[in-house]
Amino acid sequence: MKRKAKYNIGDCLSFNCDKNQFIAGFVSGIFKSYYDITLIDYLDNKKPTKDTFMISKFFGTRFGDIGDISYAVDKSMIKTNFIDNSEDIEWIDNLDIPILLDKASYHYDNNTIDLLNYYKNEISVRIDKTTNAEMFPEIGFAGKHLIDINLILNK
Repeated sequence: MKRKAKYNIGDCLSFNCDKNQFIAGFVSGIFKSYYDITLIDYLDNKKPTKDTFMISKFFGTRFGDIGDISYAVDKSMIKTNFIDNSEDIEWIDNLDIPILLDKASYHYDNNTIDLLNYYKNEISVRIDKTTNAEMFPEIGFAGKHLIDINLILNK
């Protein structure tokens, strides 16, 4: 018998990765025995709050041109069993997001240390690309970015 996942799409999670290094993300999908986790721009020595998520930017990609932009999430796939049973992962709140979000990319992580390493490897590139896209919108519409969470919330 298949077990129901503990978390739902839109659930905001705190990840205590290593000696109180917290990152944050939300469940952007559930596929078989995996959660799709989309990270936000958060790394701190304390847990994120609901407000953290409401003002955050997520790891994603934007496509299109100035008149027609769409957004897709980048997903870290982690076994549901690991996330459901980890004492280092905590539910914070739930975002009202669409059940089906476009996927820009995905990769697999095994634990919170892998997730933290992914965050650290990606964040500076995403900051730079997001800054460039904001400065030069006519050329900055494809690639890895940090995207305002409010752009994917259900209205």
